[in-house]
Amino acid sequence: MNQQSNLIKVEGHSSLVRNTETTAIVNTDKTAYVSYMKRVNKSKQESESLKHAIHDIDDLKSDMQEIKILLQKLMDRN
Repeated sequence: MNQQSNLIKVEGHSSLVRNTETTAIVNTDKTAYVSYMKRVNKSKQESESLKHAIHDIDDLKSDMQEIKILLQKLMDRN
């Protein structure tokens, strides 16, 4: 059976169709989908950037702790 024949328009919504086999509502607005995917990808990139920043901060904290320990050892020698 042709997939297009399984789709009927949803009344009052120009970009929505119902699949008669699965009863699923499908949005056929390609522009909205592309816009949505851009937002999703931007969100993923921002999340990844935040993860890198957190990792860098943790590295700096560790380095500072190491410096403090070394300074304390130098002070204890004197």
